[in-house]
Amino acid sequence: MNLAQTETPSDEKDVRSSPQKKSISKENEAMLKSQSETLVEEYTDGIWAHEISQPEVGGLVIRMPLEVEIYRSTENSSAGEELRNSMKEGERVEFWYRKAQILCEREIQKITTYAENGQIDASKISEVSNEFLQMYLNNQETWQEVCLVMDKNNVDGTASALVLNRPMAFQLTENLGLLFLKGR
Repeated sequence: MNLAQTETPSDEKDVRSSPQKKSISKENEAMLKSQSETLVEEYTDGIWAHEISQPEVGGLVIRMPLEVEIYRSTENSSAGEELRNSMKEGERVEFWYRKAQILCEREIQKITTYAENGQIDASKISEVSNEFLQMYLNNQETWQEVCLVMDKNNVDGTASALVLNRPMAFQLTENLGLLFLKGR
């Protein structure tokens, strides 16, 4: 962000002193205008963010809490299935997050009963608990990550992203910043 704000335009004026919005794509702006006046206003005012179902190049993706991952995985994980089974027919949807928290706490307590000398032997826990433990550890490693989508494969829907808010082994130089910002 700092690099983008301090870049000097060709007429050598400081970008910070001239808040003129630079158009990225007139075509995209026209499409946006046809879709939503509210989003056009946000975009032209410089405040433009929205939730999307699929990552798009140049967009940001944010790691969700473990409870959300469990809720979204009701079809393909044991923890998600257990959460779905704990929901009563007609129960208010607001309760799913608290139920997911309780499920996480219960699983962690169950897993820690197998700990010996501060170590958990994964061979002693059930397959369901092992699956949950893998989800939990993966979530802890990437908790609150914010990533910039660099590339997207439209065939299989996968995307390559750069983690923005984790320490790097090297400092961000101006040249590296330009590479990330402009691809050159």
